[in-house]
Amino acid sequence: MEMIHEQNFLIKALCAVVKNKEACRKRYREHKKEYITRAKLWTKINPEKSKEIKTKWAENNHDKVLASGRKSRYKDLEKSREFTRRWARNNPDKLHAKRQRGRAIKSKAKGNFTAKEFRDLKQAYNNCCLRCGRNEEELKTLGLVLSPDHVVPLSKGGTNYIFNIQPLCHSRKRGSSGGCNNSKGTKDTDYRTTWS
Repeated sequence: MEMIHEQNFLIKALCAVVKNKEACRKRYREHKKEYITRAKLWTKINPEKSKEIKTKWAENNHDKVLASGRKSRYKDLEKSREFTRRWARNNPDKLHAKRQRGRAIKSKAKGNFTAKEFRDLKQAYNNCCLRCGRNEEELKTLGLVLSPDHVVPLSKGGTNYIFNIQPLCHSRKRGSSGGCNNSKGTKDTDYRTTWS
């Protein structure tokens, strides 16, 4: 008898919650602007909590996040492409690291390195190409950039960790044949040992 009473109480409580949700939704629709203003103010006052809540929501709703991103990208495709081009021009180190990660994933190589790690590596070698010795200023005038090169190539089982990377010059245009990185090809030559 007591069990039935508990079940009835739970059912009534559940119904009250459902009715309360409907009432809350109705109130929200009627006072939407006021709720949004309050939410923005709360977000401004509590930035850490707000970020934590948004991050948790994004983790739990990964599909919605992806769909939202696709939707906004396709809404104004040309604007999205221009943003991507601008980002690529302003962040060449990050772009190189991103491409290298993609190549490494494709070849099932272990490890990865960040753009910051590559910048630090370049600074350790005075921002110079390890093969020809030209610095970044000289390379810019020639239309070249310092790019990450795998000492042991990914195609020969090399890793994508920073300790397998050396900075070599490379043409800015994809697919062109300029720079030391292109002439090295898939040979496993370590120019770090000859650098002084």
